Amino acid sequence: MKRSLLYVAIFSAIMAVAVSIPVWRELDCWIYALLNRGPSIPVSQDLVLVDVPYPDSKSLKTFRQRVTGLLNTIAGKPKALLPKLVVLDISIAAEKEGLAELLEAVEKLQAAKVHNKVHVYAAVDPRDKGRMDQHDPEYMAQHAKDLYSLLDGKGHTKFHHYKDDLVWYDPLIEIPVKVKKETMGSDTLPALPLLIAAKDFQVLETDTAGSPVIVKMGNLGDLRKQTFTFHAGDGKPPSFTHYQPPDGTGAASPADPDFENKLVIVASLNEERHGVGDLSRPEVLAFAISERILHGNSGKRPELLANTGLLIVLVAGFSALAAALFWLLFRRLKRFHSQLWVLALLSVGICLAGVAIWVLGLFLIKNTYPQVTLVAIGILLSTGLSWFYTRRGLELGIFSIPEKSKEDLTSYVVFISYARTPENAKWVKENVYDRLCSEFKKHEIFFDTKSIKLADDWQSKLARGITDSRFFLPIYTKDYFDPDRKYCIYEREKAYMRHMKLGDFIIPIAREAVGDLPIPFDYHKIQAIEIKERLDFMDEVLAKIKEGLQEPVEGQAGPSGMPGGG
Repeated sequence: MKRSLLYVAIFSAIMAVAVSIPVWRELDCWIYALLNRGPSIPVSQDLVLVDVPYPDSKSLKTFRQRVTGLLNTIAGKPKALLPKLVVLDISIAAEKEGLAELLEAVEKLQAAKVHNKVHVYAAVDPRDKGRMDQHDPEYMAQHAKDLYSLLDGKGHTKFHHYKDDLVWYDPLIEIPVKVKKETMGSDTLPALPLLIAAKDFQVLETDTAGSPVIVKMGNLGDLRKQTFTFHAGDGKPPSFTHYQPPDGTGAASPADPDFENKLVIVASLNEERHGVGDLSRPEVLAFAISERILHGNSGKRPELLANTGLLIVLVAGFSALAAALFWLLFRRLKRFHSQLWVLALLSVGICLAGVAIWVLGLFLIKNTYPQVTLVAIGILLSTGLSWFYTRRGLELGIFSIPEKSKEDLTSYVVFISYARTPENAKWVKENVYDRLCSEFKKHEIFFDTKSIKLADDWQSKLARGITDSRFFLPIYTKDYFDPDRKYCIYEREKAYMRHMKLGDFIIPIAREAVGDLPIPFDYHKIQAIEIKERLDFMDEVLAKIKEGLQEPVEGQAGPSGMPGGG
């Protein structure tokens, strides 16, 4: 029981390490991509993307003046032509340069509509500037709090690109924050696409809570038709042109974008080129928002059926099934006891097939379950530990292959046990194995160099060979009783257990004088044949073997035909 608990603890520890490695989640998303290779998400016609170029001087003040000019330009339009909402896909830092003017422009835009104000949202970057893969507990201290307090909402735009034209993002990010000096709390930061869809389009999140949202990017050319560049400064009046990407395609011709009741995303596209392929991050945001508002609440769209509780149940369930299946196969398929890897492959294959059936079954009812990587890892780990547990159990004798009685059918007539030194191996083959083969079929003689094949499990093969043999022939030499020869010791111990049941199982052949050999006490009681210069010792061995094979089934008297016995 303690050994079983130890293996459970090892399994739990390794799985805990696996959970902490993000690769499994990336693989899950890749699987999701394979299951959802449908049409791309089109860009919503209610969306306009406005590029505000960052100045060559990299001046924050100049850039904010340009954004301020854009917001004032939009706010100055007739009220009937104002947008529905404006999204600042810009993380607005705490620096004061140009901040007051930008704050005033946001207030002006929000108050521009007569009845419903223009909603304004902004992105937040929660990353630690020193460690970009970590979240900063005090991230809001790095942002312009006065401006964010005016907004209708803020959210993250942390997108992850993992395969072709697909991205995924977390619906919510839990960020630990300091409440007091010695206590910690958490701040929940929603994804900006979900926040906007819920508040302004009444599209609530229908995916399972906590599951990543995966978006297939649409046609970039269609989005570029709805993308414009804002120009201001140098004494020239504000103006718009069609967006010209860095590759030089398109034409920067004058344009008059239609903002009426639209969703306007404001960003600096060339500064945010770390998006997906040719897409910048604001363009990814445009498709992510389109994916939400175009689906609406009409009908059931394919959803991710994935959460922590379900994942734990499936990992535990399939892992336990893999272990139980391996043990069942071990008990039923005795012919593979020397090839435990075959049983392991069967167990893994059956369990993985079960996972595949589960995933495909859900897919048919428009529920995608991509959390299969950890389940597969659990199956492989559970099977591997079961294989090792079984192998060690056989080695230590904690449990053994069921013994066969004398009258049972056996696979071998004789099991030859010897110290495998070059000289001794040659002698055993020429004087023992070859002579036995002249009297019996080769496959009836267990001789390691002939009976153990490539990829066989040595320990299990030896155990099975001993229990499947009618007689055990140990070849006594000093090397055979060397305490460092673990396999010789293992064979002797297994054979003696069978000898205690059969009584005439062991027929020792001593190449050296018995008195000169360190024979263990249990084997000292079994009379050995000292061959010395005798060339006919195998005649006596064969006579004993044939006598034992001809014994009647009933009545098991114990040692017979061998001289001595004491």
